[in-house]
This record gives sequence, C-alpha cells and structure tokens, in this order.
Amino acid sequence: MIKSKRALQHKLLASWALSRASWATIRTGTRLAKAFTAKSFDHESSIIRDDVQGWGRELCRAFDIRVSLRGAPLDTGPGILVGNHMSYLDIPTLLSIEPMRFVAKAEVKSFPVIGPAAAGFGVIFIERSSDASRKTTSQTLTRAVKEQGRRVVVFPEGTTSLKGLPWRAGVFKLAEEHGLPMQAMSICYKPAREVAFESPSMLEHAMNLARVGPIEAIVTLGPSFVVTDFLKDFATWEAWSKETLAAELSAQGLG
Repeated sequence: MIKSKRALQHKLLASWALSRASWATIRTGTRLAKAFTAKSFDHESSIIRDDVQGWGRELCRAFDIRVSLRGAPLDTGPGILVGNHMSYLDIPTLLSIEPMRFVAKAEVKSFPVIGPAAAGFGVIFIERSSDASRKTTSQTLTRAVKEQGRRVVVFPEGTTSLKGLPWRAGVFKLAEEHGLPMQAMSICYKPAREVAFESPSMLEHAMNLARVGPIEAIVTLGPSFVVTDFLKDFATWEAWSKETLAAELSAQGLG
C-alpha cells in the first residue's frame, strides 16, 4: 500500500514537471511562431534571446535544477564554448545562464519538448556522417560568432554520456582557421547518474528524472583562450574538462 502510494506520488510529480516543461515550450514557441509569421523573426533580436533564456530558466524550475558556476567567469562575448555533454538538460541549463546558440546532432530535433524548442531557438543541427552537413555547420557557426557576435556551444563528444567520451578536434581547427575565441567547460550534476542521459527513451528518462530533484548543475569554466596550435590546445582542454568532470564524479562515489 505504501509502495503504491509512493509510486503514485512519483508519477504525479513527474507529470507535473513534464507539464510545466511542455507548457513553457508551447508558450515560448507560440511567441516565436507569431514573430516568424509577422516576418520579424530574428534569432539575434533581444526579444528572441530573452525568450530563449526564459525558456531555459522555466525548464530548470520544472526539473528543480539549481545552477552553480565555478572557475573563471563565463565569457559572454563572441566565441565558442566547448565541454562534455552529460544530458539533454545541458541546453536549458546553459541557456538559463546566458542566451547562447548550440550545435547539436540532428537527432535532437526528434526529442519531445527539447527538440521542437531547439529548432525554434536557433540550434545549429549537424549530421556528422555527412560532409556537406559538417561544412554547412562550420559556415553557420563561423557567421554566428564573427558576424552576429554570438557565443556558440559545441559538445565535441557528439552525444551524451556520464563519464565522457573522446572529443573531436574539428571545432578547434575551425577556431584556429578563423580566429574564433574559445572557452572550455565541464558540466556535471548532483545526482550525476540519474541526470546523465544514457537511456534509449528520453520520455522514460525524463519521467524518472522529474522526481529526483532538487538537482545541482555544476558548470566549471576555464579561462578564455585563442587557439594557436589546434592539436595542442585540443589535447590540453579535453584533458582539463575530463579531469574536472572526473573529480566531480569521484566526489559522488562514481569515480
């Protein structure tokens, strides 16, 4: 009886959290759709950027996420932010701090709640198996930084994991070629195991996640830098991010 009552409470909590997240997405998406219909849609406008940040904060409230910033200050000027990718919550978590743009794998478009929002909020989607897609992504990213003055988040691992995956060096090479400033980060959560997205079903994971809170999102930042030797800088900052993540996981007994 007690177990069934707890199970019901958990389902109600999860449903409430997902409802809040969905409503925030629908509400913000409707405003963006109206702007698009009125031919006033501009990802770079202050109104759209405020909406994007507001959506990130709404999702953090829905899942009871509190953000802790550590290390160097976040550089909000034009440039690229790189780091590990633990969960689909990385996007709303980072957006709650600053309305940045993101590069994400094309599959994200099919994710419930997050996918439609990401498309409307100017996420740059990449099909990593396609040379043409990678080239288009590189061009769009470069324009976003150099011409539009944006900070773009890139997850060099390409997908989510608890303990991190090998990085791809392409974004460091791009930054060196075009003189794009960079900053490295490490993102971890408490509890990390429950938040890390390694499940085949996002909806099932989100239902379980919604009853975990409160969740602490720990974003650790390194100093900003300019790439002068992309392979050397790639190795340096990949190692730094992974070591920082490993220390956070070890503190939770997940080393």
